[in-house]
Amino acid sequence: MENCHYRPLYRWLAKIGFNPTRHGWKGWLHTEKAVPMAALRNRALREVVVESILASFCDSREQIERLEWLFEGELDPNDWDLVKKDAFGTRFAPLTTRNHARFGTREHLFETRRKHPNLRLELNALAAQVLLDENNRAIGVGPNFYLGRVYWDKTPLIHFALQFQQAGTP
Repeated sequence: MENCHYRPLYRWLAKIGFNPTRHGWKGWLHTEKAVPMAALRNRALREVVVESILASFCDSREQIERLEWLFEGELDPNDWDLVKKDAFGTRFAPLTTRNHARFGTREHLFETRRKHPNLRLELNALAAQVLLDENNRAIGVGPNFYLGRVYWDKTPLIHFALQFQQAGTP
């Protein structure tokens, strides 16, 4: 699912089969670092960020390890080596963006629909059965297809159901 764009060296290494970070590189969900320089130009905000980082670091008994983790993981909260070490400390929050613009499930579905004009997306629908061909590829929805809001435990949920207008749609 993940298509990590904030660890370029490891992205390249993964192409030759070395992926110690265990990031995904070929998925549909792009992840990037934020570009906070504009925010850090704000003096008050910059002071809060720096004071928070220093206070967190100074209050820790694991200062040497935290410095090692900082340089090893490049502030990446999803670096597998750090996850295995149960590392903690200051990290950045990866964003699900492409070219620093929102890119989530909605955008992926719309992009897929543009590529496959015979694909129909339904809002407030539930496909309770998806029909598969002999190769386990989705070819349509079965008779259990419900339009309208669906309620579970009295909480309204929005469901996307993919209804294929033509058999064999990827």
